[in-house]
Amino acid sequence: MSQIRRMQFLIASGALLAILTVSQGIAKCGPDSTTAKSTVPLSSLSITTPVFMFERSGRFLRGNLASGEWTQISNHGFNYAPTIVSSADGRWISYSGEVKTRNSKQYWLYDKRTGSDRLYHQHPTWGGGIPEFSPDSKWIALFAEYDTRWPSPSGAGLYLISVETLASSFLENPSAVAIPKNQAIRFVTWSKDGSEMLLTMRAFPPGVEQTREHFAYRMAEKRYERISGEYDQRGEKFFRGGSRIAVHEPPTIQSRVRYREIASPDGRWTASIDRAYELTVSAKEAASKKVSVGRYDDCSGVTIGINGWLDARHMVYSVESESYVFDAVTGRKADLFRGPNQPAAFTW
Repeated sequence: MSQIRRMQFLIASGALLAILTVSQGIAKCGPDSTTAKSTVPLSSLSITTPVFMFERSGRFLRGNLASGEWTQISNHGFNYAPTIVSSADGRWISYSGEVKTRNSKQYWLYDKRTGSDRLYHQHPTWGGGIPEFSPDSKWIALFAEYDTRWPSPSGAGLYLISVETLASSFLENPSAVAIPKNQAIRFVTWSKDGSEMLLTMRAFPPGVEQTREHFAYRMAEKRYERISGEYDQRGEKFFRGGSRIAVHEPPTIQSRVRYREIASPDGRWTASIDRAYELTVSAKEAASKKVSVGRYDDCSGVTIGINGWLDARHMVYSVESESYVFDAVTGRKADLFRGPNQPAAFTW
């Protein structure tokens, strides 16, 4: 997983928290019982965009919001909710988790277009990594991190998987640093043009100073090249010959909230959160509409966030860990998920 992706949410939310907390004074901890919940039935909004949901048990479902029907895609028996990533073209979902009965970690690829669900990699339970789709959505890069509970470290290293065929190439471990026992971190991301995979290799051997190496795997030449890099609060940076290499910024799963302005797909509406934690939707030809208001909580931070736009008029947002849909045209709201069992992740 790219360090940039790991830091994006933390930086965005942290910066907002620093600003908002000062303006709001002392905050409390725990749910806000005064949050208004005036909603209409979800089916009345006539949403045609399908939603994909992962339950905390790992069960994967496809939902029709207009009818309220949910269809199971898979239930691989994961120990916990899977790790989810989406391709840039929106077609593919990669998810992975530890399987209870097989003592293994599995990586699955779901195709929204055809409905196929295919296993593309597995290794012993523990360790592993988070896949990264290439910018053109044709490849998956996966650095399988070794764990000392594996029988051997022979399967640890970088894999390149074709999304269409699932053909897998093992590109091994480029680092000259020996794999220390349970004391290593490997990150992989794609360059912005998709011509190479960029790797950060960090090791923390006991009693030894931390080591950090950077490599690029060049797709056309099929070889590794040692490059330079550095890290700051914005994430990992890569350089070749003194010039910075632009990196690909992968899409974020919609269940992860954002705090910046987010425009609807057609650009007509803009959802935003101000310093008073008030979420509004505005358009040039219409007055701003107040959607909801959140607060700052000492335990969970900012309690309101924007998930994204389902289509040109329906915006999903979360308040107090519950998700809602807002119709920008009519101003009506609906619960996206009802009841106490909120999903571990969702996307569309």
